[in-house]
Amino acid sequence: MNVLQNRVTGAFVEAYEPLSVWIYDPSPFPATLINPLARVLLHGDARYVEGTHLFTRAADPYQAGLLLFPCDLNWFEEGEAALYDHLRFFEGNESRHLFFDHRDTCSLYPPSAVLLKPSVHRWQLSERVHCIPYLDGVDNFFSYLHQPRTIDYELSFIGEWTETRARLLPRIERAVARTYFRIRPSFFHYGHLMSPNVTRAHEEVSAEVKRERRREYINVSLRSRFILCLPGWGLNAFRFFEALSLGIPPVHVGDDCALPWADVIDYSRFMIQVELGDEETLHERIAAAIADVDEDRYREMCRLARLHYDTYLSPHNFLYLLHRALGRARRAEAAGDWRMSCSE
Repeated sequence: MNVLQNRVTGAFVEAYEPLSVWIYDPSPFPATLINPLARVLLHGDARYVEGTHLFTRAADPYQAGLLLFPCDLNWFEEGEAALYDHLRFFEGNESRHLFFDHRDTCSLYPPSAVLLKPSVHRWQLSERVHCIPYLDGVDNFFSYLHQPRTIDYELSFIGEWTETRARLLPRIERAVARTYFRIRPSFFHYGHLMSPNVTRAHEEVSAEVKRERRREYINVSLRSRFILCLPGWGLNAFRFFEALSLGIPPVHVGDDCALPWADVIDYSRFMIQVELGDEETLHERIAAAIADVDEDRYREMCRLARLHYDTYLSPHNFLYLLHRALGRARRAEAAGDWRMSCSE
């Protein structure tokens, strides 16, 4: 990747070399599980219009820089062997394969492939394993940013029941004044979690019920000073990115949870990070961290939350950051400098 200087302004710009991508046949898989890059190259997904020039669709897999599997790997949960039936060009091209995977495990993909995951431990990151934002299912709440806010709650949480959440929330509620916590017994999330491999309770509800629950979530969030982001079925959650989209600082509770593009984002400027650690003291640590934020810092955190969502964590610039990560992976491969991956 070369760096050029604009002769008119004197500014330095990067000269991107487009990555050529060949895509496996997407027809056997649900449309809701086709990953963002495949949707861009196959259908011109308008949410990712910025940066589409950075990737080109190749007609010949042997000439392509990357071989993209179009379906998110969570479709193959507990059915891993079936994945390899689809990888016609895998043998001898392992390092050119690119996968998206929303699951926490790293057992499904070949060690030398490149993996993009929104939920992954920090220790699992490498030049081949990258943490990306949740993109699908996260709304852009720009229209809410300039509405007047009345803070009724110091901390709020609305989400699906898990054992961890049910265990932790009562203690946090006692430690923090003015909270709004609601745990729902089941989940709904579009159609792609209707796979027979999904074992937790899926709830069929009407569109009106979904809208009403969404209104409650947005209304409570806007009346909250902070939004609590507890781990659920994954290490990270949509809620974290929705809080940033609303311009509300999240209190992110994680267990060595990686965050997207952490090499270029200073998350400490607009969020509170609390390691899960000792559960007996978690509520005290959360309460102390919230109390430590004065109003001047809080206003700056709100401003930076939305700014960083727009710049780094929304679909708007995703292809630029993805191109950057994949370029690093390819350069590392060429230099023979692959690091250990989570499956090794």
